[in-house]
Amino acid sequence: MKTLTLAILSTTLLSTPAMAASLQEAAENTAHAVEGAISAEAISELPEAGQVTISGEVTSIDLIDNEFTVQDESGEIDVETSNKVNVNTGDKVTVTGTMKDDLGEKEISGTQITVIEHAKKTDEQADADTVERADSDDTILGIDLDSQAKPQLPTSGTVTVSGVVSDLDEIDNEFTVKTSAQGDVDVEMSDELTVNIGDKVTVTGQIQEDLGEREIAARSVQVHAR
Repeated sequence: MKTLTLAILSTTLLSTPAMAASLQEAAENTAHAVEGAISAEAISELPEAGQVTISGEVTSIDLIDNEFTVQDESGEIDVETSNKVNVNTGDKVTVTGTMKDDLGEKEISGTQITVIEHAKKTDEQADADTVERADSDDTILGIDLDSQAKPQLPTSGTVTVSGVVSDLDEIDNEFTVKTSAQGDVDVEMSDELTVNIGDKVTVTGQIQEDLGEREIAARSVQVHAR
């Protein structure tokens, strides 16, 4: 009899309008919280501060500053990572992190980066990842390697060059870029090498001289294709 009485009392309390409304409101709040935690925000509508989640395609990579750019239908934003960049241009990613200001521009300090879909490589790009391809083929990613002249870099100042990585020197943290305008250009990095032979890159840096030869002390290295 006591059990039956308690069951009837519980059913009566839960069926009151106030209790039903309270339960419905709690359920809606929980649903909104879950939805907000997993849904991606449009890049153009990101706030100035707080934690955010975005989804989009990687359009460029800066290996010097451990950053990459993500673009969606509304815009693009730079993502800073605490470790070496482990995404490729063309990858579709979801990024969760904290908003920050970088010289007046919005930026995300990424805490979780998930690759949803890896970039699809053409057969030519896949072959360019090997040393044999770089050494034996006459062209890599459309650049004629046999037609390269000796470097024509200025004697000083900041320059930007684009081309294909053709050689690596992991001991001195240097690599060589074959360009269509300056020929073979040696690039020195302050950190360990994060490019591969066959990568198509854009390098910005300061001209310096090494044993009578001009080279670039890199400040920014962007990988456009791997």
